[in-house]
Amino acid sequence: MGTSGSIRFTAVGSGDFSTAMASLVRFGEVRFTDFASFIENVASKANGRPIARLTVIAHGDDENIFFSDDDYLNRYTAEAFTPGLRRLSEHMAPGGAVEFKNCSVGNDPELLQYVADVLGVKVIAHTGASITAFVIPTGATVEIQPSARALHKVDEWKKRSTTG
Repeated sequence: MGTSGSIRFTAVGSGDFSTAMASLVRFGEVRFTDFASFIENVASKANGRPIARLTVIAHGDDENIFFSDDDYLNRYTAEAFTPGLRRLSEHMAPGGAVEFKNCSVGNDPELLQYVADVLGVKVIAHTGASITAFVIPTGATVEIQPSARALHKVDEWKKRSTTG
């Protein structure tokens, strides 16, 4: 990414065997149990440094990004996730990326576009299953860039958050 002082790390959902296995082969990742702990733990790990790349390992399907069994992002719940995603956008480096290594999430480009637009960074996902432990995604890789209009809005949110 070229951003001085930027960091890269992985956030791993907790609570079942497959995500526990994924965490065994990674060092320095953050864990989360729901969306609130995802945002809090990622922000804490960043500690003021811009995030060049954030990899998210959790469950997913064709329409949902699961942060827990009862806490999932999709086109119908997106509005409730916007404040947390805006907070996360404040930690992302210009030109950064978020990769979801969740099964099948790449099959919903509208959801990925929403996330890219709110975060102001490229979003990467995959159309097939992720193989446990090493989280090797299958299927096609989908990369979604934020729209120009969305990047302007993200800049406005960032200005507001730093000026009070």
